[in-house]
Amino acid sequence: MELQSSSTASASEALERFVLFLTLGETINELYLIDPMLPPELLPAHWSGRAILQRLSERLGQIIEAIPAGSDYAKFVK
Repeated sequence: MELQSSSTASASEALERFVLFLTLGETINELYLIDPMLPPELLPAHWSGRAILQRLSERLGQIIEAIPAGSDYAKFVK
């Protein structure tokens, strides 16, 4: 999903972005519950949990920035 500038987003696009924010946020929270959060030396060599969580968190930040500041949803994410 390509995100337009937040200043040009319509009300329906703002709602869609907010729903995406909630969905991705819930997914990230669920992943934190199953990630063992062990030090790197105790994880398998192929463990990618931290990298995945980092990428998802970065994407969540992009979604937050794409929600227009004047929308009804901005107060819940900023």
